[in-house]
Amino acid sequence: MSSITQKFLPPSSASFHHFEKTASQALNRLEASSRALDEKLSLIEEKLSLIDEKSSILQKQISIYSEVALKDNKEETSFDTRVRLFSLLPEATGQLRKCQKATSKLMKALGEILDKNNIEYWFGYGSLLGAYTRQSPIPWDDDIDICMHRSGLEKLMKILEDSQEYQVTKIYDWYVRCIQYRFCSKDYYLPSFIDIGVWDYATEYSEAKDERLRQLRLELMDEFNKASLPYWDERKLLFATKGKQIISATQIVEPETQDKKRSRKDISVIEGLFDKYIQKAYDEGIFCNEDESSSYAYSFDNLYMPKRQMLFDKKLIHPTVKIPYEGFEVSCPKKTKDFLDTCYSSWPYIPNDSSLIRGGHINNIIIENPLAEAAMNKFIAD
Repeated sequence: MSSITQKFLPPSSASFHHFEKTASQALNRLEASSRALDEKLSLIEEKLSLIDEKSSILQKQISIYSEVALKDNKEETSFDTRVRLFSLLPEATGQLRKCQKATSKLMKALGEILDKNNIEYWFGYGSLLGAYTRQSPIPWDDDIDICMHRSGLEKLMKILEDSQEYQVTKIYDWYVRCIQYRFCSKDYYLPSFIDIGVWDYATEYSEAKDERLRQLRLELMDEFNKASLPYWDERKLLFATKGKQIISATQIVEPETQDKKRSRKDISVIEGLFDKYIQKAYDEGIFCNEDESSSYAYSFDNLYMPKRQMLFDKKLIHPTVKIPYEGFEVSCPKKTKDFLDTCYSSWPYIPNDSSLIRGGHINNIIIENPLAEAAMNKFIAD
């Protein structure tokens, strides 16, 4: 009877607390297992997303290569086939194509300003590849790259000082230790821009001078790493211009939030280091005045590309030639194919990354903004 009675009596305080502790430990183990499972599921989802993206890239590549391979043309050289490969690429669609149209119209306006003022420029890199092979942008590109002498850029910036429509913006990019110059509209919501690469006049080309330029660029990057630039380290992008502008469409950063005093202090140091290494190139007999030049140099201001040539024989580029592009003409290097050969070892090429299925320069959040879309529509229509 006592055992039956004990079975129905309330538990002792000690036994109750023991049960509570055991239950709490079991619950903690269950929560830990759940978190671990969530982390594993998250990793699986990321891997599946990567697999899906790689599959899309591969399908796109197969489609492009198949279209070229199915055409039987025995008289066509391998080079002609590669050019045709690019010419057959379907153009971009949707917002990306709209952005390309706006950028092309921006380039038309810039080209007219440059030609009117006798400022030499030429298409470069992926933009030149598109102009040469298909007279339009390559499908995955969302900006235009042009090259210009430093003196020409300074002249352009002076011309645009009082412009109500256009501007050249200057951004100090912490991520790659370079200065970005971009021709763009003064319409805050128009995301399109033209990247301007800065070039300096140089003495006779040699592999040794080309290698020395790369060494100097690396030394400059080391100096940036050692320099005290706290505000640049914090902000990542510093703007040398004034007012509300979409300057760097790769980042959503508002120039007007920049602290003027702190930015001026760091910009002074940054400019000083760039000037120091430009002067070194002069002192070592690589850079020179225009009338003494026999080659052109991709300068230190630009994004450093480890395997890309920095010094080019002047005869490769000058005098520039006109090539059709999106219904108007643009300036390109005199020996366009040879210039491209120095930039890309096996061009034309089909990208093996996500740039094949989407553009890589302008943030999708920006171009999908209804205000940006309206600005592009208006700019294209005007």
